[in-house]
Amino acid sequence: MNSNFRTGLKNGNVLIGTLITMPVPEVAEIMIEVGFDWLFVDTEHAPFNAIDALKIFRLVFSVLP
Repeated sequence: MNSNFRTGLKNGNVLIGTLITMPVPEVAEIMIEVGFDWLFVDTEHAPFNAIDALKIFRLVFSVLP
């Protein structure tokens, strides 16, 4: 994932992202490796519990500088 999200927004760049609706950390890891600028973890409309969401958030924040 692009760690310059804020800079990209300020510069008016097009930032590409996706929704994650599967409670599987490996899916988020693949999306990070693909190079999306942002990920939206949909914990309201997808079958997430708190533990699943926490695993994904930890993964995402572990790759950011």
